[in-house]
Amino acid sequence: MTKVEILNDWFQRIWIAGEIEAIPGFFSARLQASGVMSGLEMGPEDFSALIPAMRAKVRDFSVEIVHAIDQGDWLWTLQIIRGRARETGAPLEFTGQLAVRFEGDKIAEAYNHYDLIAVFEQLGQMPPDTLGLCLMGERLS
Repeated sequence: MTKVEILNDWFQRIWIAGEIEAIPGFFSARLQASGVMSGLEMGPEDFSALIPAMRAKVRDFSVEIVHAIDQGDWLWTLQIIRGRARETGAPLEFTGQLAVRFEGDKIAEAYNHYDLIAVFEQLGQMPPDTLGLCLMGERLS
């Protein structure tokens, strides 16, 4: 499998199908993933908690890799993620970027950057235009 195919398999099996038990098989023993939450490096066990938490809020996930750059051990992708709010059924869409270093066919490092403000705005947990409000000096309480 190519690196893009491995990453696509990750999204399909883990995020979309919810095969949480398959998570460790995607990672090398030295996995270091960052960027999901500020100041927190994640390992397989952390993804085993994060993914069900997100799937409890969002259903009907789909992930489209719109750009990919494969260079040496590294893969960079830009994705569009779509789904529906589990509570309301409202559609949601957000973007993400992922830089991944592979050791063979396993993920060894991952740098995640997803527009989680957009996710929580669309889920109704943050006000619309949160970023703009914060840039204007508003405080969320």
